[in-house]
Amino acid sequence: MRSPAMSHTVKPAEASRLVAGLPKELQPQSAPGVLATVLQMLPPPCKVLDIGAGRGGLTTLLRDLGHQVEAADLHPNHFQIGGIRCHAANAQEELPFADRAFDCVVAVELIEHLENPWVFIREAMRILNDNGSLIVTSPNVVTLMSRLTFVVTGCLPYFRDSSFNGCYHATPIFPWTIERAALVAGARVVETRYSRVDWPRATDIPRRMSRYRSRLLNYVPLCSLTGEIAAYRVQHDPSLVARISTGYHTE
Repeated sequence: MRSPAMSHTVKPAEASRLVAGLPKELQPQSAPGVLATVLQMLPPPCKVLDIGAGRGGLTTLLRDLGHQVEAADLHPNHFQIGGIRCHAANAQEELPFADRAFDCVVAVELIEHLENPWVFIREAMRILNDNGSLIVTSPNVVTLMSRLTFVVTGCLPYFRDSSFNGCYHATPIFPWTIERAALVAGARVVETRYSRVDWPRATDIPRRMSRYRSRLLNYVPLCSLTGEIAAYRVQHDPSLVARISTGYHTE
């Protein structure tokens, strides 16, 4: 299996158009703008696993862009796309795929639901081809507003009780979480992008911005301090495995 060269083949306007063109029943349940951001981070057409596929909106887009795509979900009966198999898979356990089975793994708004995201990243690296990529998204918990909210309330947005009880947002994902988990799994973060949505309600449901606020915020640089959802591209690099030891030890 070849290692795909990375190239941003989908431009922002095209990515937004593709997502908006999904039928109503396949419109994303993720925060606004997330799928469009992910589409811009994809490699050229290759073998891709969409894990946490849900109803199959992203799977459809991947197929339409020419990827050889397979899907996986904890509840494969929710999957609605004909002609593509949706494997039953628990992202907190060993994934039902062979070593080096894919060139790219995409996990949209999945990792924050996991009790141990490090296990998932290790498994993703196992099933990735050398130099293959994991694209993973999660609420950005290091924004200026997140920091302020934590100072005032002791809680992080998207990880309040309402999110935990409603959709099991179990684990806040910090940038260093991804970086360290990648390092011990033989990988490295090679790209981070952000999508912008309005500040979430007290119930942690993100809001689409009004046109006025959208235009106003376009003057604010989109970065780790302002981006609402973070998308990381983690590249498998087996040569990194020997550079760090894991576990406890005594003198």
